[in-house]
Amino acid sequence: LYRDMKRLLILIMGVIFSLSLNAQIKNYYFPQEGKVYTYLSETRSPMGDESCIIKSSAKKDANGNIVFSNAIYNKDGKTLLEKNEVVYNVTANGYEADLKVIAKSMLDKFENCKIISSETYTMPLALALNQRFKDCTLKFTGSTQGMDFDITYTVSGMKSDKKMTKVKVGAGEYDALRLISAVEVDMGIQTVTMDMEEYFVEGIGPVKKSIDAMNGMAETTITLQSIE
Repeated sequence: LYRDMKRLLILIMGVIFSLSLNAQIKNYYFPQEGKVYTYLSETRSPMGDESCIIKSSAKKDANGNIVFSNAIYNKDGKTLLEKNEVVYNVTANGYEADLKVIAKSMLDKFENCKIISSETYTMPLALALNQRFKDCTLKFTGSTQGMDFDITYTVSGMKSDKKMTKVKVGAGEYDALRLISAVEVDMGIQTVTMDMEEYFVEGIGPVKKSIDAMNGMAETTITLQSIE
Protein backbone atom coordinates (compact mmCIF):
# COMPACT_ATOMS: atom_id res chain seq x y z
CA LEU A 1 0.00 0.00 0.00
CA TYR A 2 2.84 2.38 0.90
CA ARG A 3 4.50 1.82 -2.49
CA ASP A 4 1.18 2.26 -4.30
CA MET A 5 0.48 5.52 -2.46
CA LYS A 6 3.91 6.85 -3.48
CA ARG A 7 3.23 5.92 -7.10
CA LEU A 8 -0.17 7.62 -7.03
CA LEU A 9 1.30 10.72 -5.40
CA ILE A 10 3.91 11.03 -8.16
CA LEU A 11 1.16 10.77 -10.79
CA ILE A 12 -0.82 13.51 -9.04
CA MET A 13 2.24 15.78 -9.05
CA GLY A 14 2.51 15.40 -12.82
CA VAL A 15 -1.12 16.35 -13.30
CA ILE A 16 -0.69 19.42 -11.12
CA PHE A 17 2.19 20.59 -13.31
CA SER A 18 0.01 20.36 -16.43
CA LEU A 19 -2.90 21.94 -14.58
CA SER A 20 -1.21 25.08 -13.45
CA LEU A 21 1.13 26.05 -16.27
CA ASN A 22 -1.60 27.41 -18.50
CA ALA A 23 -2.74 30.74 -19.77
CA GLN A 24 -1.65 33.56 -21.95
CA ILE A 25 1.13 33.15 -24.53
CA LYS A 26 3.60 36.06 -24.35
CA ASN A 27 2.06 37.19 -21.08
CA TYR A 28 2.33 35.33 -17.77
CA TYR A 29 1.33 31.70 -17.93
CA PHE A 30 2.64 29.76 -20.90
CA PRO A 31 6.21 29.37 -22.12
CA GLN A 32 6.94 31.80 -24.93
CA GLU A 33 5.82 30.54 -28.31
CA GLY A 34 8.66 28.94 -30.27
CA LYS A 35 10.75 28.37 -27.13
CA VAL A 36 11.47 25.23 -25.09
CA TYR A 37 11.59 25.70 -21.32
CA THR A 38 13.61 23.22 -19.24
CA TYR A 39 12.59 22.67 -15.61
CA LEU A 40 14.19 20.68 -12.81
CA SER A 41 11.65 18.89 -10.61
CA GLU A 42 12.85 17.67 -7.20
CA THR A 43 10.69 15.76 -4.70
CA ARG A 44 11.78 14.89 -1.17
CA SER A 45 9.81 12.55 1.08
CA PRO A 46 10.23 9.72 3.62
CA MET A 47 9.39 7.35 0.74
CA GLY A 48 12.53 8.43 -1.10
CA ASP A 49 13.72 11.34 -3.22
CA GLU A 50 12.71 11.76 -6.88
CA SER A 51 13.99 14.12 -9.55
CA CYS A 52 13.27 14.59 -13.22
CA ILE A 53 13.61 17.04 -16.09
CA ILE A 54 10.52 18.62 -17.69
CA LYS A 55 10.65 20.26 -21.11
CA SER A 56 7.65 22.47 -21.86
CA SER A 57 6.44 24.40 -24.89
CA ALA A 58 3.31 26.18 -26.09
CA LYS A 59 1.85 27.22 -29.43
CA LYS A 60 -1.39 28.39 -31.02
CA ASP A 61 -3.33 25.99 -33.23
CA ALA A 62 -5.29 26.86 -36.40
CA ASN A 63 -8.29 27.89 -34.28
CA GLY A 64 -6.28 30.23 -32.09
CA ASN A 65 -6.40 27.91 -29.09
CA ILE A 66 -3.36 27.14 -26.95
CA VAL A 67 -1.54 23.80 -27.21
CA PHE A 68 0.58 23.17 -24.11
CA SER A 69 3.07 20.27 -24.28
CA ASN A 70 5.27 18.58 -21.68
CA ALA A 71 7.98 15.95 -22.08
CA ILE A 72 9.19 14.41 -18.81
CA TYR A 73 12.66 12.82 -18.68
CA ASN A 74 14.69 11.06 -16.01
CA LYS A 75 17.11 13.18 -13.99
CA ASP A 76 19.92 13.00 -16.58
CA GLY A 77 17.52 14.25 -19.26
CA LYS A 78 18.18 11.31 -21.60
CA THR A 79 15.32 8.84 -21.02
CA LEU A 80 11.80 9.97 -21.94
CA LEU A 81 9.33 8.91 -19.25
CA GLU A 82 6.12 10.53 -20.44
CA LYS A 83 4.68 13.04 -22.89
CA ASN A 84 1.40 14.90 -22.63
CA GLU A 85 -0.43 17.63 -24.49
CA VAL A 86 -3.42 19.73 -23.46
CA VAL A 87 -5.40 22.12 -25.67
CA TYR A 88 -6.80 25.15 -23.86
CA ASN A 89 -9.75 26.75 -25.61
CA VAL A 90 -9.73 30.54 -25.77
CA THR A 91 -13.18 31.86 -24.83
CA ALA A 92 -14.74 35.04 -23.49
CA ASN A 93 -14.41 33.53 -20.01
CA GLY A 94 -10.70 32.84 -20.35
CA TYR A 95 -8.47 29.88 -21.15
CA GLU A 96 -10.49 26.71 -20.58
CA ALA A 97 -9.89 22.96 -20.55
CA ASP A 98 -11.89 20.07 -19.14
CA LEU A 99 -10.21 18.81 -15.97
CA LYS A 100 -10.44 15.19 -17.19
CA VAL A 101 -8.35 16.18 -20.23
CA ILE A 102 -5.73 17.85 -18.04
CA ALA A 103 -5.68 14.78 -15.78
CA LYS A 104 -5.52 12.23 -18.64
CA SER A 105 -1.98 11.08 -17.78
CA MET A 106 -3.17 10.17 -14.29
CA LEU A 107 -6.45 8.61 -15.42
CA ASP A 108 -4.63 6.41 -17.95
CA LYS A 109 -2.79 4.70 -15.09
CA PHE A 110 -6.05 3.33 -13.67
CA GLU A 111 -7.89 0.24 -14.87
CA ASN A 112 -11.65 0.35 -15.46
CA CYS A 113 -11.56 4.13 -15.15
CA LYS A 114 -14.99 5.78 -15.24
CA ILE A 115 -15.58 9.54 -15.15
CA ILE A 116 -18.45 10.48 -12.83
CA SER A 117 -18.25 14.25 -13.38
CA SER A 118 -15.67 16.74 -14.61
CA GLU A 119 -15.77 20.53 -14.48
CA THR A 120 -14.07 23.07 -16.74
CA TYR A 121 -10.80 24.49 -15.46
CA THR A 122 -10.67 28.22 -16.30
CA MET A 123 -7.96 30.86 -16.07
CA PRO A 124 -8.80 34.49 -16.92
CA LEU A 125 -7.47 36.07 -20.10
CA ALA A 126 -5.20 38.33 -18.05
CA LEU A 127 -3.44 37.55 -14.79
CA ALA A 128 -3.41 40.39 -12.25
CA LEU A 129 -2.53 41.09 -8.65
CA ASN A 130 -5.10 40.34 -5.92
CA GLN A 131 -7.25 38.06 -8.12
CA ARG A 132 -9.41 35.01 -7.22
CA PHE A 133 -10.10 32.04 -9.50
CA LYS A 134 -12.91 29.51 -9.85
CA ASP A 135 -12.72 26.18 -7.98
CA CYS A 136 -12.82 22.99 -10.06
CA THR A 137 -13.63 19.30 -9.32
CA LEU A 138 -13.13 15.95 -11.08
CA LYS A 139 -14.79 12.74 -9.80
CA PHE A 140 -13.89 9.28 -11.11
CA THR A 141 -13.56 5.62 -10.16
CA GLY A 142 -10.85 3.13 -11.09
CA SER A 143 -8.47 0.47 -9.84
CA THR A 144 -4.71 0.00 -9.69
CA GLN A 145 -2.51 -2.74 -8.25
CA GLY A 146 -5.68 -4.62 -7.30
CA MET A 147 -7.09 -1.71 -5.29
CA ASP A 148 -10.34 0.08 -6.11
CA PHE A 149 -10.57 3.83 -5.74
CA ASP A 150 -13.43 6.32 -5.73
CA ILE A 151 -11.61 9.62 -6.19
CA THR A 152 -12.61 13.27 -5.95
CA TYR A 153 -9.92 15.66 -7.20
CA THR A 154 -10.49 19.33 -6.28
CA VAL A 155 -8.54 22.51 -7.00
CA SER A 156 -9.64 25.36 -4.73
CA GLY A 157 -8.72 28.70 -3.21
CA MET A 158 -6.51 29.86 -6.08
CA LYS A 159 -5.62 33.53 -5.76
CA SER A 160 -2.79 35.90 -6.62
CA ASP A 161 -0.76 37.99 -4.19
CA LYS A 162 -1.32 41.69 -3.67
CA LYS A 163 2.28 42.52 -4.65
CA MET A 164 5.12 41.10 -6.75
CA THR A 165 7.76 38.73 -5.31
CA LYS A 166 11.48 38.38 -6.05
CA VAL A 167 12.34 34.82 -7.10
CA LYS A 168 15.70 33.31 -8.10
CA VAL A 169 15.94 30.13 -10.22
CA GLY A 170 18.55 28.55 -12.48
CA ALA A 171 17.46 30.66 -15.46
CA GLY A 172 17.80 33.97 -13.58
CA GLU A 173 16.27 36.31 -11.01
CA TYR A 174 12.82 37.78 -11.64
CA ASP A 175 10.01 39.93 -10.27
CA ALA A 176 7.21 37.35 -10.23
CA LEU A 177 3.51 37.22 -9.52
CA ARG A 178 2.72 34.42 -7.04
CA LEU A 179 -0.41 32.29 -7.10
CA ILE A 180 -1.41 30.12 -4.15
CA SER A 181 -3.96 27.29 -4.22
CA ALA A 182 -4.86 23.96 -2.67
CA VAL A 183 -5.44 20.55 -4.22
CA GLU A 184 -7.37 17.83 -2.39
CA VAL A 185 -7.45 14.25 -3.63
CA ASP A 186 -10.04 12.24 -1.71
CA MET A 187 -9.40 8.55 -2.41
CA GLY A 188 -11.94 7.18 0.04
CA ILE A 189 -9.41 5.34 2.21
CA GLN A 190 -7.19 8.42 2.42
CA THR A 191 -7.24 12.10 1.50
CA VAL A 192 -4.10 13.73 0.09
CA THR A 193 -3.89 17.50 0.51
CA MET A 194 -1.39 19.73 -1.28
CA ASP A 195 -0.61 23.42 -0.87
CA MET A 196 0.84 25.05 -3.97
CA GLU A 197 2.79 28.19 -4.74
CA GLU A 198 3.37 29.16 -8.38
CA TYR A 199 5.47 32.03 -9.73
CA PHE A 200 4.86 33.67 -13.11
CA VAL A 201 6.82 36.40 -14.88
CA GLU A 202 5.30 38.72 -17.46
CA GLY A 203 6.79 38.09 -20.90
CA ILE A 204 8.57 34.94 -19.65
CA GLY A 205 5.91 32.64 -18.20
CA PRO A 206 6.12 30.12 -15.36
CA VAL A 207 9.44 30.07 -13.50
CA LYS A 208 8.83 28.17 -10.23
CA LYS A 209 6.35 25.93 -8.43
CA SER A 210 6.40 24.58 -4.88
CA ILE A 211 4.09 21.76 -3.71
CA ASP A 212 3.75 20.75 -0.06
CA ALA A 213 1.84 17.47 0.25
CA MET A 214 0.32 16.33 3.54
CA ASN A 215 2.06 19.00 5.66
CA GLY A 216 5.55 18.07 4.58
CA MET A 217 5.12 14.38 3.81
CA ALA A 218 6.37 15.16 0.30
CA GLU A 219 7.79 18.45 -0.92
CA THR A 220 8.28 19.16 -4.62
CA THR A 221 10.05 22.15 -6.15
CA ILE A 222 10.00 22.79 -9.91
CA THR A 223 12.34 25.51 -11.16
CA LEU A 224 13.09 26.95 -14.59
CA GLN A 225 16.67 26.14 -15.61
CA SER A 226 16.89 27.42 -19.19
CA ILE A 227 15.00 28.84 -22.16
CA GLU A 228 16.07 27.72 -25.63
